[in-house]
Amino acid sequence: MKCAKNTMVLGIILLLLHSCSSELTIEMPKGPAGTAGASAYDVWVQAVKDGVINWDAGRTDLANYFLYLKGEDGQNGSNGKDAYQLWLDQVANGIDDPHNPGQQWPKNETTIEDFWYFLTGAPGQNGATPTIGANGNWVIDGKDTGISAKGADGQNGTNGQNGSVITIGANGNWFIDGVDTGVEAFGQNGAQGQSAYDLWVQEVTSAAGLEDPHNPGQLWSKDKTSTQDFWDYLRGKDGKPGETEQPGGDTGQPGGDIKIILGKANVIPLYVNQDYNEFVRWEDGAVNYIVYNDIGNPAAGAEVKGMPGIKDPNKVYIADANGLFRVPKEDLPDNENVIRRRGTALVTYTNSQNVLINDEVSAPNTYVPDRMYVRLRLQSNPDISDGTYMRCSDIVVERETDGGVWQTIPAYLGNLRQHIIAYELADSNDPTSYRTASYSTDIDSINISASNTVRINRLRKRASYYHPVTTSPLEWDGNDQYFTLVLESYYGEKPQIAAVIKMAPVQAMPIITKVEAYSYSPPVNPGDVGYFGRVTGEMDIAGANIDYSILFKNTLGTQSLTTSGGSPYTYYYPVTDDRNVIENLSQLRVTFLLTNNFSAYDYAPSISNPNFSIGTPRIGSSVILTCSSSYFYPLNTIGYLRFASGTDGDFSSLTIVKRTTTVNGWQYDFPNIPVSYTP
Repeated sequence: MKCAKNTMVLGIILLLLHSCSSELTIEMPKGPAGTAGASAYDVWVQAVKDGVINWDAGRTDLANYFLYLKGEDGQNGSNGKDAYQLWLDQVANGIDDPHNPGQQWPKNETTIEDFWYFLTGAPGQNGATPTIGANGNWVIDGKDTGISAKGADGQNGTNGQNGSVITIGANGNWFIDGVDTGVEAFGQNGAQGQSAYDLWVQEVTSAAGLEDPHNPGQLWSKDKTSTQDFWDYLRGKDGKPGETEQPGGDTGQPGGDIKIILGKANVIPLYVNQDYNEFVRWEDGAVNYIVYNDIGNPAAGAEVKGMPGIKDPNKVYIADANGLFRVPKEDLPDNENVIRRRGTALVTYTNSQNVLINDEVSAPNTYVPDRMYVRLRLQSNPDISDGTYMRCSDIVVERETDGGVWQTIPAYLGNLRQHIIAYELADSNDPTSYRTASYSTDIDSINISASNTVRINRLRKRASYYHPVTTSPLEWDGNDQYFTLVLESYYGEKPQIAAVIKMAPVQAMPIITKVEAYSYSPPVNPGDVGYFGRVTGEMDIAGANIDYSILFKNTLGTQSLTTSGGSPYTYYYPVTDDRNVIENLSQLRVTFLLTNNFSAYDYAPSISNPNFSIGTPRIGSSVILTCSSSYFYPLNTIGYLRFASGTDGDFSSLTIVKRTTTVNGWQYDFPNIPVSYTP
């Protein structure tokens, strides 16, 4: 029926054309409705069914479609190349420029932006529109076809009726002279087919999700649906790293996943650790490279520039007699995308035929790692541990890896014993203003792959009985002083904590005075020593000239500040303790020690109650003064309980004979303390 109607309409049109002696303008209809476009998935299914694609016809669901696109995992081997890397290979070998037909793509335009521009292709030419020339012929794209646009004149006929007017009605049907023919003028749009990427996105974001081919047993993240994520999904697993440069050595074999490509120069980085894919030298943060010639031998004296990711692409590196050159840490990129750090370089070298080759584009196997930055970080607040030291606990040394992730220095890198130095600061508002002067610490070096504690010697206030012999870096000059902690070196970096710490000076504890002994028992047998029933006395508080302004709490105060340059840091400062707390704390300790089996001591003395009483001290005992708080510097042994005349029972000569010694440049110069005796 529909065919008959179409034939009728065509006949009417031909009749009208024949009966009309003047030109007739016709609005031509669009073609019939297009069939629905098949999706990439549909085409694949049909190809499998038709035997065009070798695939199990029973496995044609979407999951198997993506598995087909991805391909099955092969054995561990070289890193799979992405589209960008394959393109680099093609550019190096010569590839047509889609924007300039007949010319090759420039070999030096190999950035990722160049890659995307290459893919856009050349713009298509405008379609030709036929027109009727002045001579009445059809003209297409400016050329006369020689074909008349009008038919030959027919014989004169009788006057005909006015030609019919053919239009398209509001309902989309053809109308002739205002009469609806019932024939649709427009075909229906065919459905748009879905691409493989569209179908992949649907599966990833579905409730079931898609398995991550790089992490078996886990689902691909639903947030990772960009086109780059799609390509990452389709690529295979990374191959294992190859051979290594021995730690500390200058040369080594290239990694197993970086192959020498014969026929051109190769610029290949050297491993410092094979098992963990490490290239950056811990000694100085640099990376070693070897240049190979066209037959895979080291290219002595080769000149290399334009390495991918290098900060100055025009900088020239010159290889030594072994083809080795070193890129210093300052030239390495800072947290750059890995795509920009892989590719080619320009190499000038003498090839195997002894011909000098200038600026040859190398094989696309050059890799440049990011610069390795190191930081020193405090995980706990510093404090005042005792009368001798300030303490910085939980210090960690970390490095910045790809993507800006910080991690503790791995233990496998070696040479982990490093010095941490407490440097005096010139400017209390700038942690970087450290001088060459440093404060002594309690350890020589730390293991930077672990959490560490460093104790810094407190500066000491001079006392009459405890003072430096000449000058000492440990003596407090009465002024505020500040310091920070700095790591000696790793990866060529000298990191420091983002902190300013105010020094907490300390003064020596009081000595004893007004000592009395009671009830002496002389020795009975040879080898015995006499002893007293009790010894009493008091701490010489008045003679100590206590400076309460430097008696601090254990915990430091903290304040978050910013340098003039905008860098944040933490300021730690000692806090003076309450005087009542200080004076009433039983913190002073007096010990009479002859051997470990004959010691007598008393914890009772405090500043407000300085008296002490000790039972059964023996002749010859060392008299030791210590402090259980962080308020005072301990004096340790100040003298020995003796009969000064050397005669046992000569109580008139009973004395705590002073100890005079020098330790670390400080003079212990205590007085002889007389001891009165009561039977």
